[in-house]
Amino acid sequence: MILKSLIQIAYPPICEGCGEAYFKGEIPSLCNICLEKKLFPLKSPFCERCGQAYDGNISGEFRCSNCFTLNLNFDFAMGAYHAEGDILHWIHRFKYANEIHFCRMFGKLMTRVWDDPRLDSEDDWLVIPVPLHKKRLRERGFNQSLEIAREWIRYSPPGKNLKLVQALQRKRYTTRQATLDRRERLTNLSGAFALSFRAEKHCRGARNFILVDDVLTTGTTASECSAILREKLAPNKVVIITVLRG
Repeated sequence: MILKSLIQIAYPPICEGCGEAYFKGEIPSLCNICLEKKLFPLKSPFCERCGQAYDGNISGEFRCSNCFTLNLNFDFAMGAYHAEGDILHWIHRFKYANEIHFCRMFGKLMTRVWDDPRLDSEDDWLVIPVPLHKKRLRERGFNQSLEIAREWIRYSPPGKNLKLVQALQRKRYTTRQATLDRRERLTNLSGAFALSFRAEKHCRGARNFILVDDVLTTGTTASECSAILREKLAPNKVVIITVLRG
């Protein structure tokens, strides 16, 4: 411990936000000043179903008009931060520039979702990362959702009974959702997901699932994954947790 402290003093980490060395930070690779000034946490009011944030004063829980027009297969979705500012650049570097170290930052940032009382229960949760197709996994070298999920579990509060299972597989190679408009997104993922062989061994009898991804925009990916879990495993709850809400 003493040696580690001396190393940190001699070689302090560099903040991704300002490029300066820092000695104390709540989030890996981010100083507290940049955490406060450059990130925008998602706060109430937001839709109780899809997690979309809204301006103004709205008393109590509400569901946005957009959710009434969509057949969403999850119970509710929560993002930790708004998808704006520097963090979008960091997500891009993480996914497309092989800067896997960002998973520690994102996993820690995502722990703020535990403030939501809907997750404040004694229930066991199976944590399931949104899968990549094996071709895209070879291209990227890692599944960003899996790496974030591992760090999120590691940083989560004591007493949370979380088990990570890669229960889904992507059986069809699809166009990246980020390159498509809303209508195209809704059809691009049809039939793209299935249960993995791990699901048969580790998920039978589980009642509560948390799907983890980096960004939620239209919710199409999350809903398609949730549909498979509901059809094959009949859980009580399927919840979506992401670093960012678009």
